[in-house]
Amino acid sequence: MVRLRIPGQMICISSIHSVVANYHPYYSAAKIGIERLVIDAALELGPYGIRVNGIRPGGIQIRGEMVLDSPEIASPEVPLGKRRGLPDEIASLALFLVSDSSRYITGTTITIDGGLSLLSFSSINSRDNILQEQAHLGIPAPVETSSLIVKVVPK
Repeated sequence: MVRLRIPGQMICISSIHSVVANYHPYYSAAKIGIERLVIDAALELGPYGIRVNGIRPGGIQIRGEMVLDSPEIASPEVPLGKRRGLPDEIASLALFLVSDSSRYITGTTITIDGGLSLLSFSSINSRDNILQEQAHLGIPAPVETSSLIVKVVPK
């Protein structure tokens, strides 16, 4: 692409395990390396009109039923929607990153995990405490709903 001056896009797939421990240091190190590659390649290839971005998925349903209302994807620990992500949601993000809608985005890795990687022991405890305080004040608990999936269709 560089030699022929062909602009384009590259997408690298990482994992939330680049930022969340999973007891497999070699796997985490590889994913961190991919994210560093995204940054360095974006700097090197940007002048040639080549955009480089990464996707950091986590908690994605990879076996069994792949539909939103399936009990098989239920995952109460995930903050957004209390469910696992679906492969088509990763595909939608990839499609967005190679579309003209993202023409000014390069060198970044986007996390797509329903907020799973944001959790920590202290955040879970804090959330429980906040919900208890809100209930004591008469504030209703949040309504659990499925998230909206936006599909990007190229021209």
